[in-house]
Amino acid sequence: MRKKITVLIDLIGYGIVELPVEYALSFYTKSGRYRVLAACHIGGIDRAVHSWLCSTDFRLTFSDFDVGKGHTVCFSVEENINLYYHTMRNVVADYLALKENFFYECFSGQE
Repeated sequence: MRKKITVLIDLIGYGIVELPVEYALSFYTKSGRYRVLAACHIGGIDRAVHSWLCSTDFRLTFSDFDVGKGHTVCFSVEENINLYYHTMRNVVADYLALKENFFYECFSGQE
C-alpha cells in the first residue's frame, strides 16, 4: 500500500521547500534483524527550479540492532549526491521513522 506525506525542509537559497513524498513499506528480517524498506517517490515538484533534486526516486532501509537498543538507516547508493539532496533524504528518513514507528510493535514488551 502506497502512502503520501508532505515533508517541509529549509534549504539555503530555496527557502522552505514542500515535498510531496509517496512511499511504500516492505517488512522483512535478514540475519536475525528486523528491517524495513521504504521505496520513496517525490512528485509534483519542478525539477528545473529545484536543480538540487538529483532523483525523484530513492530507497531507505531501516534496521534494528541489539534488539530494541537502536536503529540504523541506510540510503540507496547514488552518484553525484549534493548536500541539499542528502539533507532531504535525512529529513524524509527521520519523518518516516517517527510517523510509522516501525519498531515499536516488534519490541514492545521486551526488556
